[in-house]
Amino acid sequence: MKRNLIYHTQISVQNAVTTKTEHGSYATELEALSRDGMVLTCNRKTLDGMFPNTVSIAPRQPKQMTVSFTLPGETELIETSCEVYSLRRLSRDLFELTMKYETLSDADFDIVDRYVENKLKSLNTPLNHAA
Repeated sequence: MKRNLIYHTQISVQNAVTTKTEHGSYATELEALSRDGMVLTCNRKTLDGMFPNTVSIAPRQPKQMTVSFTLPGETELIETSCEVYSLRRLSRDLFELTMKYETLSDADFDIVDRYVENKLKSLNTPLNHAA
């Protein structure tokens, strides 16, 4: 049974991601993953290359990008188009892009779903404490 209430729960993941926009291909970092989207981080130079002359991104005017990545422990490459609906500055040279999947194949969704479900189960496992 799917956990509908935690569909948007983000799981921390550290992994390299390749992004493609109309301006080229760029390397970014995957920070968090959920069943409906992901969070990437990048530096100022990468951000300026992906979205030149963009100061902010608003949810009502999302930017399009294609994302390719693998998850830890998986060999399948996941490729999806996404809508970037939020841009946040975390530090002087670190930016966070929050996005939702626009197109995700059933096979890729199953990989993401299985990964998130396994991580949530491991977080809910009671710890065995030695007395």
